[in-house]
Amino acid sequence: EIVVCMIESGNLDHVDLDPNRWSNPGEAPPLDNNGIDDDGNGYIDDYHGWNPVANNDNYGTGGHGTNCLGMIGAKGDNGTLVAGANWDVKLMVVGDYSISTQANAIEAYTYPLTMRQIWNNTGGAQGAFVVATSSSWGIDGANPASYPIWCSFYDTLGTYGILNVGATTNQNLNVDVSGDMPTACSSPYMIGVGRTDHNDNHAGGYGQTTIDFGAPGINVVTTANTNTTTTTTGTSFSCPLTAG
Repeated sequence: EIVVCMIESGNLDHVDLDPNRWSNPGEAPPLDNNGIDDDGNGYIDDYHGWNPVANNDNYGTGGHGTNCLGMIGAKGDNGTLVAGANWDVKLMVVGDYSISTQANAIEAYTYPLTMRQIWNNTGGAQGAFVVATSSSWGIDGANPASYPIWCSFYDTLGTYGILNVGATTNQNLNVDVSGDMPTACSSPYMIGVGRTDHNDNHAGGYGQTTIDFGAPGINVVTTANTNTTTTTTGTSFSCPLTAG
């Protein structure tokens, strides 16, 4: 199973998302919620994903994240609502907290890294084949030199086979000059994405060395809470489309 991990709260209890929900077979019912790390990965009862603050798998149901999940992997060819970039991907969620420090960022990305390391080390018998992370958040105008540990962690993720996609600022700024976190990180495993419309017109942050390309993120249709869809705009949605 190809897995994309969204670093943000989101609701997978959606008719077009639930078929692609990732779950950890090592913690599957009746092992779920028994207070034991049944698969020995260092996380207790992480059946549905992970919340780094609460130390459980209640990762929240944020509406913004639900929009992002649909861009990654709303089920396709099912006669229902919309289709994501990857119709058969498995959606892992790590969320329900705020990325405000380097430590918080590292803690969030450590879960998909751990699961991919286990997958690599067991030849796919355990863990998860996480190939990408999607992060539709950041710090506008931040200097990546002030966040060296955070930026270098993308190199670590890449070493184990995980690409990382970030939504750059929605402001019309040269990120090479103004900075942005995490899309201004120099790691080749951080893919900075701006937004485009249906005519390939670009908007939002740009930068010859920091922003790799634009992707559809203007007036896109995607999943919303309560089993509906919405039309929305932002680099927030270009990012998960790219990850998918």
